[in-house]
Amino acid sequence: LDTLSGLPLRQHFVQALDRRLAQRDGLGQALVLVRVPGLEALNREHGHALADAVLRQVAGVLTRQWQAEPDTLAGRVGGADFALCLPVGGVGKETAATLMAALHASPAGSIGGIEAVVGGVEGLAGLDGTAVLSRADEALAHAEMVGPGSVEVRPSIQAALLPGGARAWREHIGQALASGRMGLSSTPVR
Repeated sequence: LDTLSGLPLRQHFVQALDRRLAQRDGLGQALVLVRVPGLEALNREHGHALADAVLRQVAGVLTRQWQAEPDTLAGRVGGADFALCLPVGGVGKETAATLMAALHASPAGSIGGIEAVVGGVEGLAGLDGTAVLSRADEALAHAEMVGPGSVEVRPSIQAALLPGGARAWREHIGQALASGRMGLSSTPVR
């Protein structure tokens, strides 16, 4: 466990996530990440004590969510990053919004102007823990580019394509072609 937050560290969290994904099909699950992007600046400008207080506040918000929902996994997966794996799908966006509201209401929301960003992925089928974290991190990075207080939860590629199979692929490619987001070309192959 992380001594500061009391949450499992990245390696333990990923191992628990891998076990969870191996036991279930993954479709009925979601992963939400919380990042405090200004943590290094806060640490430099105001010292470790204040930065640690912010991290404890964020961990407290996640711990309350973790304890409120049975079978939820939580962890500290990086210096300023926390993860929450939900045992049910379809609630990633709602949970991310709830976490953001709780973070704004906590003392950490007003300390040194620090605001968190939240990103996540719904539907974890066909992925391992590292791939799930990577996909959720993409959403988190997008939320961070949008700015403080942003929330971005995406469907996983696998979850979006599983229900319709080849038909879903055709629809997605057709929509991308129609909207100009992609083009067709030919390349000789030997």
